[in-house]
Amino acid sequence: MADELDQPTTEDQIRTYGLLMRLYRKIPGVYSRRNNLEQLMNYVDRIKRLIGNNSNYTVSSTYKWNDGVISFVNYEPELSDKELDYQVADIMFNCNVLI
Repeated sequence: MADELDQPTTEDQIRTYGLLMRLYRKIPGVYSRRNNLEQLMNYVDRIKRLIGNNSNYTVSSTYKWNDGVISFVNYEPELSDKELDYQVADIMFNCNVLI
């Protein structure tokens, strides 16, 4: 998680937030490109579409964030011993919030 002051004003401020999300997918059976890597990529693409479709997020006319974007994806992050049975992708989400 990162928090950076982007634009201070006399009444409020715009902060840029970054959040590293880790996606886990249980490895199914025998390894094949179709069963493993392509499925993980499909999950990440779905998350990208969800963020892209909601890049300016509001609930009941209450402002939450704007300029939401997935800035990078790492399909081969370093794994701990507990994570070896999973496919893992690190996904970096960035957005601006008016406080």
